[in-house]
Amino acid sequence: MTSGQLPKVINRGDVVWVADPFDFDETEGNEGSDHPYLIISTDAHPFQGTEYLALLITSTDRELAVSLTDSHWRYGGLSNRSYVNPWTVVTLKNSDLDGYQGMVEEEIVDTAVAEIPQYIGLSLQNE
Repeated sequence: MTSGQLPKVINRGDVVWVADPFDFDETEGNEGSDHPYLIISTDAHPFQGTEYLALLITSTDRELAVSLTDSHWRYGGLSNRSYVNPWTVVTLKNSDLDGYQGMVEEEIVDTAVAEIPQYIGLSLQNE
């Protein structure tokens, strides 16, 4: 498997490329572009294998985003310093996936997912 080629099975921790589902670039007068997304769903997802829960990865440094450094990658990587936005949760279908970038360590996935409850009105019992 080479960078860009999608694997046969998409797993938690994979980073995939998706055409901008929100048309952010086009609304700002720019040509639409692809964005990387971190797959966070597990085999417990009812449609795992055809649909995935994912978080947006961006190069914009926001205070509450989870930093994604070179050391967080099992393989692959991004050319720019990147950040996972735990407040941008999306459902992606196989037909949305345009390419493959690599896989990050489980620790970074867990860190990003642990931030989600505060954005959806849940509190963790361990707090």
